[in-house]
Amino acid sequence: MKKIFSITGTIITIILMVVFIILCSFIVMNPYNTNNELLVKELYSLRETQEFHINDIIPFDWDEMYVFKSGTSKEYIEKTINISNSKITNVPEDENTTGIVFLKDGKITAYFPSTKDSHSFKINVPMGNNNHGVVKQYEWVVFMAENKDGIINLTEMTLPFVGGHKYTD
Repeated sequence: MKKIFSITGTIITIILMVVFIILCSFIVMNPYNTNNELLVKELYSLRETQEFHINDIIPFDWDEMYVFKSGTSKEYIEKTINISNSKITNVPEDENTTGIVFLKDGKITAYFPSTKDSHSFKINVPMGNNNHGVVKQYEWVVFMAENKDGIINLTEMTLPFVGGHKYTD
């Protein structure tokens, strides 16, 4: 009887360990975490007041970048990107915050909720009357980087349009 309990206990322990390892690897290997870390590292390698093409610094696959104003609701973000996701949160009401979502083929590849207390960069893009702006990878947009109080501010440079496309040299 002791042997049966011992074998059963060992099997249950092994199963729990496997489940734990799978859950930990999912959390650690979450592409949001990896891609977020890669992009932040790239941003901090930029020199202050450096101009760059956005495609040159984003180190993961993407085709659309959505930037949301401070105070934007979770519902607005999900409706705009056409994805419902439990990780998406409201963008706090603060002048130094933007929410940023990168998509590839309609799936989130990176997400920066940019909370008031934990953000390292802000992206400024033209938004018109909307609560968001969109940058498409194929547009080859030029940004200017500035480091203000430890926060990297990226501002899209206004480029003239030539033949329906942004002129970029």
